Amino acid sequence: MLTNLSCQFAIPKEIRKMGNECMHKIFLMLQKYSNYKLSRCRLLGGVGKKTSISLKFDYDCVIYVNTVNPPFKELLDEWNDILMRHLENFNGVTEVTNYSIQFEVDGFKFDILPAPNYNGSIYKTKSQADVIWEKISTEQMDSKIEKLSYLYSSGLSELALKFMKKQSGFIHDLCRLAKFWNCTIVFDRYVSGRSSIIEYLAVKAGQEEEAATSKKRSILHAFCRFLSYLTEYKQINIIFTDFYDETRITKCEKPYLIDPTNPYNNFLDGVPDNFLPTLAEYSKETLNRLNKCEKNGSIEYEKLFDPQPDLRSLFN
Repeated sequence: MLTNLSCQFAIPKEIRKMGNECMHKIFLMLQKYSNYKLSRCRLLGGVGKKTSISLKFDYDCVIYVNTVNPPFKELLDEWNDILMRHLENFNGVTEVTNYSIQFEVDGFKFDILPAPNYNGSIYKTKSQADVIWEKISTEQMDSKIEKLSYLYSSGLSELALKFMKKQSGFIHDLCRLAKFWNCTIVFDRYVSGRSSIIEYLAVKAGQEEEAATSKKRSILHAFCRFLSYLTEYKQINIIFTDFYDETRITKCEKPYLIDPTNPYNNFLDGVPDNFLPTLAEYSKETLNRLNKCEKNGSIEYEKLFDPQPDLRSLFN
């Protein structure tokens, strides 16, 4: 059963607990030594949403900071210095980007992202999301403003967590299955937002499967829906309107997969030209494997999820 396979991919509760304790320790340390006022820390990303798989995961921790707007360079430099000076069991290696600090401690990989905190500030009548959407919209309309909208995305992370918590256990199972399949696909370039693309396509496929039947839902059928989205990637036109009205979305041509927390972010905009065609090719192959399995009357997981392309072909 694919559902059982997906459950096996879930991160064990004991591991999650240890990682959460480590995250809390890091937050208290940064809060103690930082010159900035740190409001709260949230475990987000796939681990927070419970869609990560145990084969490959890290802890995406968003720390909300008062009275700070992007860019975050000085803040990140300060945090990096604090980690180097005070963190125990730290491997001593960090990677500081424009939006995060990545490091490993106690065997856990962490990605710490700062986010502006607008809750309870001068924007008392507006939500955190409303403030960020307005800032991004203003930036897009003014060509003279430095483009920093990608640095605001961490401030919408709590909304992303809320979105996934609304989804059923069936959809969470499908997301883990899709992410495992994604891990078997070899692509020679880093793709920003790749995990989110896979996750939200799986969410949509799961929602459609739930809407299509009042009987027992089939994770196999839902997984085929997910793969079919990728085989027909040129027709993808997915919008989630759980938190904003569709009128906020800037008109764009297919394919588009609009961020459920940010109407101005199309996950498929800016991916490498050959990324979606590559996924389409390997999705078709996976569907072919599924058809063969159905004809044989059983699913052979090793064959179904055999890496693509064939790793042996890479060395020939």
